[in-house]
Amino acid sequence: MARLAFLGAEGPVQEVRLAQRTRIGRDAGQDFAIPDRGASKEHAVIVQKDGGFWIEDAGSRNGTFVNRKKLEQPHALVEGDELIIGLTRLVFREDPSDRLANKVTIDATLAGAIHQRLRGTDDDGLSFKPASEIRDRRQLERDYEKLRIANELSQAVSGETDLRRLFDVILERGLAMFGADRGVILLTRPDTGELEPVALRATKGDVQRFAVSRTIIETVIAESAAVLSTDAQQDERFARAQSVVMSGIKATMAVPLIHPRGSSSEAPDGDEFLGIVYLDSKLTAGAFADKDLSLLNGFARQAAKAIVHARLVEQRERDLVARGQLSRLLAPALVDQVMSGALELTRGGDLRAASVLFSDIRGFTPLSERFHPQEIVGLLNDYFDVMVDIVFRWGGTLDKFIGDAVMAIWGAPIGDDDHCYNAVAAALEMQVALDEFNQGRAIGGQPAIAIGIGVATGELVAGYMGSSRAMGYTVIGDVVNTAARLCSAAAAGDVLVTAPVRDWVGERIECQALPPKSLKGKAEPVPIFRVLGAWDAVDVDG
Repeated sequence: MARLAFLGAEGPVQEVRLAQRTRIGRDAGQDFAIPDRGASKEHAVIVQKDGGFWIEDAGSRNGTFVNRKKLEQPHALVEGDELIIGLTRLVFREDPSDRLANKVTIDATLAGAIHQRLRGTDDDGLSFKPASEIRDRRQLERDYEKLRIANELSQAVSGETDLRRLFDVILERGLAMFGADRGVILLTRPDTGELEPVALRATKGDVQRFAVSRTIIETVIAESAAVLSTDAQQDERFARAQSVVMSGIKATMAVPLIHPRGSSSEAPDGDEFLGIVYLDSKLTAGAFADKDLSLLNGFARQAAKAIVHARLVEQRERDLVARGQLSRLLAPALVDQVMSGALELTRGGDLRAASVLFSDIRGFTPLSERFHPQEIVGLLNDYFDVMVDIVFRWGGTLDKFIGDAVMAIWGAPIGDDDHCYNAVAAALEMQVALDEFNQGRAIGGQPAIAIGIGVATGELVAGYMGSSRAMGYTVIGDVVNTAARLCSAAAAGDVLVTAPVRDWVGERIECQALPPKSLKGKAEPVPIFRVLGAWDAVDVDG
């Protein structure tokens, strides 16, 4: 499946699947509409043809850029190509199997089955003879060369953790080792169990079509057996296998990629069938010998372990990236639950009951004018560390920093049955922690700072939002605006809340009613309350 992904500040944040023809532009009638004033109404088009996807400019005003170069003629897109349309950055994503699926087919016209098979684990006739028993010097040299390449291949595979490079290494060295003309690696899809091509290679030119025998494939799968045909057109085992005979293939080797799970502490007992390595020769009858099958089958077992290891490495890298991104938003305990699957984050906006907190530093502008910018940055970093720790300790989500302000959410994206109380408790702890923070600054001869905080609660929309250039998880709604206005109205040291917040916390938090205040965007003055403290002894030490 080919896709275009919006690129945000931290990587792809939203993906759209490409169709046979995808029109891109600012107009809402386009197949892929982007809200970007720098884009033309009909800016560019991506067309699927010749087994791939091509992009061309549609006479746009500002041009279309691919990998920072202006597009002058249609361009064949490849995985990772970055597109710039107006101010919008997009990246082309395509699974390698998408392109290979048009070239590799498992022939379904076969009527017969293999009557005999050779197992790669069989010892009879498959081992290399001692050098003293070989009379043909050229045979000895050929065997040595195969073992030399096999040794190099084993070393290359064992240290490779990039799956694409790993597949390329397997086929490149495999073709050289056995004198094969073509090779393909087929892996099972985790979701369907079906085989799909992930790598394809030929010794000469590009492979436009590779028909793989279903008879051979089914035998390898059903019997976990390595199959060898020394001359497919004459071999009785393949007499009814039309795809082999019609293709004029004279030699075929296919070996299973099997991972012995029982040998790994990370997997339960029971072997796992990963896929098949399939090599053939169309030029030489008897191109492959029994010992070739033995060698390829032995190497396939090592390759299977390397594939499993590479997958684990890739998954861990993805987990680390995801954990790092979540750690910027969520408390560590919530990050652990999300990563383990106990809690699920879903994309898209949805209506939630939540509470929002805004806090910012009073008199920050005059403070910025008095000190060097590096000192101000150091102050903010130290201050934010303290405030964010408190947000996380009370189960909140950090939404963003806005200059010297902190915006935090309770109840989204993770549900919280007591989100309102936790938000107010965090606000109280912030004011207490600021006193300790200022004591440390006083020791260093630095001026104290003060903050005002506003908290509001109610229904809001939460989800991945933003422009096409940069999107992220946030919340919108009247609750957000009200919390921001309360924060602006709060004096140094104040925590101001709305009536719904006061009603929610009830007798657990002591509040003082203030005169209703006119807030920007509100037609009528809003009842507000100053939080004085907690009756039930909020644990500000965590």
